[in-house]
Amino acid sequence: MQSGHDAPSEAQNEAQRRPWLSLSDDALADSLRRVERVGAAAVPALSLASQRTLARVADQLSFRTARPVVGSGERAVTQSFEIADDVPETGPLAEVADALAQRLNAVLARDDTPACAAIAFNDRVVQRYPPGDIGISPHKDHVRYVHLVVNLVLRGVGRFYVCPERSFAGALEIPGSAGDALIMRAPGFAGSDNRPFHAIGAVAPERLVLGLRQDART
Repeated sequence: MQSGHDAPSEAQNEAQRRPWLSLSDDALADSLRRVERVGAAAVPALSLASQRTLARVADQLSFRTARPVVGSGERAVTQSFEIADDVPETGPLAEVADALAQRLNAVLARDDTPACAAIAFNDRVVQRYPPGDIGISPHKDHVRYVHLVVNLVLRGVGRFYVCPERSFAGALEIPGSAGDALIMRAPGFAGSDNRPFHAIGAVAPERLVLGLRQDART
């Protein structure tokens, strides 16, 4: 029997046994400075073992097919993916999200990184992109998502771009691989309301990502 402290939960024990992230603080700081300069950056974040375990958990979620076209006219966005938006609040996917938020907050507290309020990933989804020419055309995330948006790539490759406008003209590719955290700025990062247009180009093979956002409404 422990005195003065509650016994650790099984989830806490599992988190201690499995450090999901394989991430350098200095590399994370470098990536955040690049996010300030160009809008997005990729940084290695997950070991191969973590990728496989998290992907296996993510594949067990209930997916639905996203609408192929959202909006109309010049604002139309084409997309090809499945989405699971009922990510459990406990378990491996929640643990890695919380661990990444903690690491981000620790690095953002440094003097050599851009200013940003504390990160809390309260909006979590999994997206599964089939192989194809395009995953989603240039678009902006909703204004309610603040500070930073992160996609943890659990499997596959999809060419990620930040774009100066609602097209691929002048797009900047952010090179990334499975296991990377793709970090993109959102309103509130570095004292700016900037919301970059961004897109997923060619996907091969199937791409699986854990999308992490902070919804300012909750």
